[in-house]
Amino acid sequence: MIGNPAGPRPALGDMVIQDIPRFDLAHLSPDSVKPQAIPGRSQIDDCDVSDVNLDGALNTFDVDQLVIFRSNITVHEVINADAAHVEGASRVVFVDCLIEGGPAQPDGASAMGGWGGDALEVTGQSKVTLAGTTVRGGTGQEVVGSSEPAEGRD
Repeated sequence: MIGNPAGPRPALGDMVIQDIPRFDLAHLSPDSVKPQAIPGRSQIDDCDVSDVNLDGALNTFDVDQLVIFRSNITVHEVINADAAHVEGASRVVFVDCLIEGGPAQPDGASAMGGWGGDALEVTGQSKVTLAGTTVRGGTGQEVVGSSEPAEGRD
């Protein structure tokens, strides 16, 4: 699925992609991308994937070869949310991307403050390669009554 590179990116909801040989996404703005059981080489290029749910913007499971170019994988406004999960036996390459986890509870909303969300979580036999990519955990918040700010997670 390819949007117009010269115009605004089409806004899409959650994209669950499963049990197909391969896929290509370019110039789109989905809420999330969730590829599962994809055996061939797939790619995401120049997309802005920004979820509004706790389950993250990118969730791969058993995706053999996924290359993501020039894309933002973020959960800017979702408290404590992780941006990307690479699970099972996935192989994912990020090139010139931004991956950023969600913020912690706002100061004063909780007596505990807290951690922001992880930017990238890799589990199972998955492998990730990063090139020219910024990986940033969500910003932490200070604990009420503490003089030290919390740090974001990575």
